[in-house]
Amino acid sequence: MENHLVKYIEIKNFKCFDDFKAEGFKRVNLISGKNNVGKTALMEGGYINLCSTDIDRFATALYAVKFMREKLRILSNNISIPDHVEKNLTDSIETCKNIAIKTNLNFTEYKLEEKNGQ
Repeated sequence: MENHLVKYIEIKNFKCFDDFKAEGFKRVNLISGKNNVGKTALMEGGYINLCSTDIDRFATALYAVKFMREKLRILSNNISIPDHVEKNLTDSIETCKNIAIKTNLNFTEYKLEEKNGQ
């Protein structure tokens, strides 16, 4: 069971985190702080990292975080994205052009590069 727990996290270029590292996580952790310091962004980064096993799941996780933050204000694994929200998904991906999130369980890196003006 221990090898399924997040022991550390590194987040680069995601929301309020330019270069963030935290380690020493145990089975139960308390995350606290003042308003607007990144508690939710930390949880969203972990969610994206652990859900992103391929580019499709990365995009789905990124959109789910945007949707949950704006509409539901909760975290859940059971979000399915209908076809008609593709533009919102593209907009979500545009806001995270160069992120990297690493834990002992997964490494997620996404870079959006423009080539030949496209």
